[in-house]
Amino acid sequence: MHTKINPFRRFGRWLCVALIAPVLLIGLSSCAVLDMGNPQSPSIKIERVVPKQIGSTVQKLEIELLIQNPNRFDLQIQGLDFTAFVNGERFAKGQSEQFTIVPALGEALLEIQVAVGLADLFSQAAKLISEPETAPLVYGVTGTVTLENWPSAIPFNVDGEYASPLQ
Repeated sequence: MHTKINPFRRFGRWLCVALIAPVLLIGLSSCAVLDMGNPQSPSIKIERVVPKQIGSTVQKLEIELLIQNPNRFDLQIQGLDFTAFVNGERFAKGQSEQFTIVPALGEALLEIQVAVGLADLFSQAAKLISEPETAPLVYGVTGTVTLENWPSAIPFNVDGEYASPLQ
């Protein structure tokens, strides 16, 4: 006995597959987009400062920043603008357009060249000398990070302190 298959039944299966497959693909791809969600601000710490060149009015410094990523996805940094404060006063301002990938829940180093006026440098040195030897060097770093796949810059504001370099 030969059973005849209804062609509309077969068409109905293909129609279901054709409708469900794109919905599943869109659903799965949106999970990847949702994973990025709203990126949390990275934690940025001044790792070291190295004098590079002394001019008559300006000292060029290389500041090494340690960027820590609190997110569960990589941060692809396209640019970074920052202002560094020492003991409450603006000390340096800089920016970097160096592409850097900070791994998910990881960290990366970024070196930035900045120029500091000698007057600001001498002012900070004088304060450091006049304070007790045990007083820590308090700093702050504020700015924004521009990510490759994110429409707006992400602000950050971090404070920290070093033990007195005179100890």
